Amino acid sequence: MIRATMMVVAMALTACAGTSKQAKSLSRAAPLSAAAQAAAEQEKKDQAQLVCVWERPTGSNIPEKVCRMPEQVDDQRAETQRVLLTLPPAVNLHTGG
Repeated sequence: MIRATMMVVAMALTACAGTSKQAKSLSRAAPLSAAAQAAAEQEKKDQAQLVCVWERPTGSNIPEKVCRMPEQVDDQRAETQRVLLTLPPAVNLHTGG
């Protein structure tokens, strides 16, 4: 009984593996439409332009990989500068007795 069940499972697994290989070969053979091809090329260009850095979030020593477009990096840098310039001057807490 166990042997028969094992045979059925093995046949089912090999049938699934054969189907996925056939589907992959068919998908490779089918030409992409012009719009799909253009979208794929744009995606590759976008991936090439990403700027990735390892940053430590506030309150953690575990760095995270953060990827941004160059425009996003510039916008964030400008926003940080704007916030720093609009902050009131620091109060000296070490004065007095």
